[in-house]
Amino acid sequence: MKKYFALDYYELKETKNGVHILFYNKFKMKEILKDEKNSTFLKRFGYAPNNTIQENLEILRGRYKIVCPHEIGIFLGYPISDVIDFIKCPNKKCLTKGYWKVYNDLENAELLFESYDRVKIKIMDSIINNPNKVIVGLNSL
Repeated sequence: MKKYFALDYYELKETKNGVHILFYNKFKMKEILKDEKNSTFLKRFGYAPNNTIQENLEILRGRYKIVCPHEIGIFLGYPISDVIDFIKCPNKKCLTKGYWKVYNDLENAELLFESYDRVKIKIMDSIINNPNKVIVGLNSL
């Protein structure tokens, strides 16, 4: 069977209404978590810089059981400056809203929004047109 997407997944929470799943590319996630600014930021929430992706996701799941933690933005690839402003400056006016509230670098955020939209459409089209061939937990998005 052909591999379509470079996605792994991790179940964060199951409720009576559904399951919250984080889909991610393990190569991109490794880059995100090894980034010095991100790892320093995450350290204050109990994530260790030398943790594996799995260990960090277990910490995230533990925190997610209580409430959706703001640091999830780092795991989702949001710019750290926007995550920090969202946490520290709740009354700050954002420049726009999309996948996250954008406080800095509007141009880059809009490019990322467009990229996320393209990927979302690509995945949805593949699921609709090839439902028996879509495999999650692979490598190449």
